[in-house]
Formats: sequence, C-alpha cells, structure tokens
Amino acid sequence: MLPGCLVCLLGGCLLRHWASGSDLNCTPQEYPHEGRCCHRCAPGLKVRSDCTASRNTECEQCEERHFQSSWTKERHCTPHRSCDHNAGLDTRSPGDTKHNAECQCQQGMYCSSRDCQTCLNITACRPGEGVAWKADNFSDTVCVPCEHGTFSNISSSSEPCRPWTRAWPWPQPRPLSSADLCYGHYCSLSRGAHSLLPVSERSPAAQTEAGPGAAGSRGAGTAPGASRGGVRGA
Repeated sequence: MLPGCLVCLLGGCLLRHWASGSDLNCTPQEYPHEGRCCHRCAPGLKVRSDCTASRNTECEQCEERHFQSSWTKERHCTPHRSCDHNAGLDTRSPGDTKHNAECQCQQGMYCSSRDCQTCLNITACRPGEGVAWKADNFSDTVCVPCEHGTFSNISSSSEPCRPWTRAWPWPQPRPLSSADLCYGHYCSLSRGAHSLLPVSERSPAAQTEAGPGAAGSRGAGTAPGASRGGVRGA
C-alpha cells in the first residue's frame, strides 16, 4: 500500500491535469489540442498540421473538386457531389473550395427532395383541369378542376383553365347557357343548329370589321352558314 503522502501527491497531480484541460476556453474558431487552443482552418482550407507551443495551426487549400464550407479542424475536405445525367440531373453550379456542387433536374422533371438526389416527371393536368401553379425545380404542377364558365380540352403542364368563348348565333346574339361548350374559336350550342361554326363568323365585331357586303352584313333572309346546314331547324 502506498504511503498516504504519496497518494495525496498523485491525486493532486491528476486533479491539476483535469483542471488544466477543463480550463481551456477555446473560441468557435479554435479547437483544443494537447492542452492548448489551436486555430481552426477557414472555409476552403483544411488542417495540414496542428499547432504546437512554438507555431500556429498550418492550413492548406482544399484539393480540386473538394470543398470545406466552415471553420474546421479536419485534415480532409469533402468531395463535390456528382450530378448523374442518367438519373435526370444536370449541374446547376459546379461548386468551389467553399461550396458544394448543386444539381437540378432536366427539363420536364423536378427534384423529389431539397437535396435533389432524384427527379420525378412533371405532371400534366388532364382535360377538364387547369394549371394553378407551374412546376419549378423543387415542386410539381398544381392542377385544379375548371370552374363553371371555364374549360380545358388539352393535357398541359402550363396552361390554365380558359374562359368560355362568347357565342353570337346569327341573326340574334344570345349568351351561352351552361349546356353550351366552346373550345378555342368553336362552340357547340345546346339549342338550335348553330353547331361548330367559327365564333369569328358570328361575332358582331367581326361582322363590323368585315364591312359592307361581307357575310356578317347580309340581310336576314340569307344566313351566312345556311349553305352548310348551320341554321337548319332554327
């Protein structure tokens, strides 16, 4: 058994050693090493050798295609991420010694997560739906059903619902009913035989622009679409 004075001496040494380590108050830009605070290396650099009693930390530049984005005590930089073209990715930013490379999805696709590891196809809204929000690099298309008075007869990832075209059946104009359907410049009307005739031929404005003698300014006895069956049974 050790003499009491020797035990006390060893205990005091251990206590002083523990206290010296706990007394280190390194700043966020420093790190503890062998009882002293060493300076961390700045972003874009890595540690070449730790500090000693006679010199400070030695740092060196990150190697090509590697980066370090924060103050570090590490001896190795992180490799840039690779944007795999076969996975639908393109390089958005090549990165540098302080920043990682950034990827983006190819046209017609969007990132499935914020780190853009994989891509998904952009949704095309179906006929009867319109685009409320176009897709971007991190989110898909938002589709909504077309409300009464609007329509969509195509599949699209960019087109919103369009308002119904106002029909002007010859010879007397009338507003559309809920059963009337218009697509672009053509209307299929619920009443009468005015079916699938160009709206431009039925618009009073178009008739006025056509001038005297045009189809829209003919007398009431001759309908401009009569020869094509446009007013049968009216």
